[in-house]
Amino acid sequence: MRTRHTILISMSETITRARRSRPISTPWPSYKTKLAVTILRPGAVYGPGKPLPVAPLGWRAARNTNVVIGRRKQHFPLTYVENLADAMATVSAGRSLRKFIVIDDEDLTLGQYHMIRQEVERTPTLFLSGLPLLLAAIGFEIAMWLTPAGFGAGNKWRRIQLQLQDRRFDSRRIRDETGWAPQFTLKDAIRHTLQYPSAESLPTRD
Repeated sequence: MRTRHTILISMSETITRARRSRPISTPWPSYKTKLAVTILRPGAVYGPGKPLPVAPLGWRAARNTNVVIGRRKQHFPLTYVENLADAMATVSAGRSLRKFIVIDDEDLTLGQYHMIRQEVERTPTLFLSGLPLLLAAIGFEIAMWLTPAGFGAGNKWRRIQLQLQDRRFDSRRIRDETGWAPQFTLKDAIRHTLQYPSAESLPTRD
């Protein structure tokens, strides 16, 4: 069977290069073949079988409390897995190199997400400032640079800073060119994800 169209899902490119002004390099299929190539860059993908995301810097604490390091107004790019699959089907008829960002709601913030999640899941969320963590990371980096063994250590504070940055991803292009729109609302997507049995709840064999 001959392949005529290639769709690349590149989640990491959305997060790591969104703040850079220079264009992202084109993947190899468009150079080495005559294939039609479509690049889809979703945000954090979630769905049945995978735990709900908390935040770029966040975790599930004791007593089923979600802890978020960041601001309530920080944008949170999410893509429900079935919405992503629908977007893949929508763009599969393309004939040339195209790049799209696929986000269910590009205006969604951490505060809005956890408000809806709390409504569905009945779990509280604790928001904490990211400044103490950022200052601690900077201090750690300085200490590492002052020791011979730590010379050349990676910029942990820079990675934390990127996670705390407010980045809004524009998905208008895929909506305008293809007419694509998410088929599931955030509340329904959260409910479907929670209803799916997690790996911990599945029965084990003796």
